[in-house]
Amino acid sequence: MSRLGHGARRVILVLVVATGLFWFGAPRFFNSSDTTTFTPSRVNFDKLCRDHGGAPSTVGEAGPPQKFCVVRYGDRDYVMDAITTNGFDNDAALLNRQGCEQAAAAEGAKRRAFVYHANTGVCEHRR
Repeated sequence: MSRLGHGARRVILVLVVATGLFWFGAPRFFNSSDTTTFTPSRVNFDKLCRDHGGAPSTVGEAGPPQKFCVVRYGDRDYVMDAITTNGFDNDAALLNRQGCEQAAAAEGAKRRAFVYHANTGVCEHRR
């Protein structure tokens, strides 16, 4: 076996391992911040909902029932999008926060106020 053939095999092996790490392992391994979207999938939805100040609700007229977590601010009920059957969805809470901030900036000093509640991930619309 020539030296060039052995070296070429090493290069190919290194490329295969590097590609595997790139696609499957390295990004999560080197990411030190905890940015997981969901809490573990074996979550007790009702307990999680109550822990965040909500009330579990089920709706299912046409098809299987769907679980929702509802919270009341003032005289209005809000569905807590961040509470899911998979746990607390940080991305949904962040999107609600950004939407709340944008709505507040657009509304300015007009009659409505928008208040974001971090514990529930809900943007409350006050009159």
